[in-house]
Amino acid sequence: MKRMLLVVVALGLLIGCSPRIREIPAGYIGKVLTPTGWEDKIREAGQIDLGQENGNGTYNVLVLLEATSTTMKEHFGVAGSDPTAGDNEDHRIIISQVPVTVDIYTRGAIPDAKDQRDAIFAQITPDGTNDQYVKMITINKIYTQFAKMDIRGGTRAVFSRYKSFEWTTAHLDSVNNDLSAMVVATFRQNKVPLIPMNVQVSNIKQDETVWDAENKKQAAIAQVSVIDSIGRILERRPEYMQFMKYETYKTIAEKNPNITFLITDGSSSAPGIVVGRK
Repeated sequence: MKRMLLVVVALGLLIGCSPRIREIPAGYIGKVLTPTGWEDKIREAGQIDLGQENGNGTYNVLVLLEATSTTMKEHFGVAGSDPTAGDNEDHRIIISQVPVTVDIYTRGAIPDAKDQRDAIFAQITPDGTNDQYVKMITINKIYTQFAKMDIRGGTRAVFSRYKSFEWTTAHLDSVNNDLSAMVVATFRQNKVPLIPMNVQVSNIKQDETVWDAENKKQAAIAQVSVIDSIGRILERRPEYMQFMKYETYKTIAEKNPNITFLITDGSSSAPGIVVGRK
């Protein structure tokens, strides 16, 4: 019995001492946070042994940091059009009093220098994962913490300088250059630990209400043009008016068999024209 008990205890110790292996996937780097602080070494993709949980319940945690370039999107649209905004406000940009929806894409990456990467681990609180021994820092989290609000404000400032929506869409290269300069300046001023790689404007369009108003305007212009044309015809051929009256009454009578029209010129000698069922 005593021997069996010793075997059970030995198995328990072996199970409790089994290695806690975790993986650093491709596209990430990792650093170990111990109960007393960060390890100095930054680890590349591969496997790592986090060791055992201490008797007081403390343990080592692997913190992953996204190391590939990532694109962040800023959406400026109507209320509720961006589920990531966390509000129900109108975020459209105004260009020369015209509301405009637009998307801005900023691609960034973490720096290569070890001291700058160490600063990211030291400044950013990592998010938890399904594994209590693994946490994560994404580029989007860094961007949100250091730059997001200033980038949105800077984007509005850039577009406010343009004279019209039409000019903006015709000079997208200039718009992208202006936005890139703004992003670089914001990153530098805010000491954002990211390298801005590219900035692009996309999906820029006038608000639908503006399109509706423009369509109605063009329809009204077309209608006025037709009226002017008819007016010029009537000046030359006034009898055209009588013909149009006849065509109108004929159409009504064809759709309504119980209606009959008598068209006369007002004199008692003219018999007039009967339109409809006689």
